[in-house]
Amino acid sequence: MKIEIEIPDELIADAIRNAVESGIYYWTARVEFIPPPGTGFARFADRYSAPVRGGSMILIESDDSGAQRQFQLDASSFRRALSVMATSYPRHYSDLIGRTGDAYTGDALVQLACFGELKYG
Repeated sequence: MKIEIEIPDELIADAIRNAVESGIYYWTARVEFIPPPGTGFARFADRYSAPVRGGSMILIESDDSGAQRQFQLDASSFRRALSVMATSYPRHYSDLIGRTGDAYTGDALVQLACFGELKYG
């Protein structure tokens, strides 16, 4: 049986905020947000919704060896991440849609958007 649900952009933006503010800095060197074309960031919090509203998030991974890799994440990246999260990481998915997510949930979402799996932590 296939069930589809709509997840509000705000839930994804909140998970991204949790990740950036306290969840991903142990494996990232830099995070930058690109606003949707023709717009800017009216408030600082707007940055976190950029990837799901036509903009993107640039993330630089820095592994233990010092090697760096860049990712550009947008709405399609997070849609894929949510699909993987729902099937392979149901606890994180439940926390996200139940609005009980934290830095770990945000970290998991961003890792899934980058790698398609949980690589760190």
